[in-house]
Amino acid sequence: MKSLNKFLQLSWLERWLFVQALLLLPLTVMALRIVGFARWQAVLARFAPLCELLTPDSDKLDELPTSDAGSVIHRIRRTAWIMRAARRRVPLNVTCLPQSLTLWWLLRRQGIASALRIGVRKEGGLLEAHAWVECGGIIVNGGSDAHRRFAAFESAIAPREVISL
Repeated sequence: MKSLNKFLQLSWLERWLFVQALLLLPLTVMALRIVGFARWQAVLARFAPLCELLTPDSDKLDELPTSDAGSVIHRIRRTAWIMRAARRRVPLNVTCLPQSLTLWWLLRRQGIASALRIGVRKEGGLLEAHAWVECGGIIVNGGSDAHRRFAAFESAIAPREVISL
């Protein structure tokens, strides 16, 4: 009952984002296994054409007018919070890559360009990888120190142009 009350307190847009995240997270887990990362990211990009309000590399959030920056930052944080809430309700082990892809897509659907980043590190003889989303130079998910804990690839992971399933 408490969860239902929280859901009903969300705005219509936030409820819609939650439903999308709830459906997309398990779909992304399966799609990554079946069609692979590059193809699935291309499919997601195709279903979320970007009309940019903010680009991750050229515009910095702190360069926007204060009211616009506050609004965009609020939308980014709320979207990340909604995605985490949906992840807790998915009966699967959803790792950082499907979470980050889902968040990247949800932001893109709102016109907020973000960068999907992947980093690696060697810890105790094991190679570990981590995925996170950056927006306007700010890490949105995956820990604010992800760029310090993992050596990120030089550029963000961009979707392929051509989709061939």
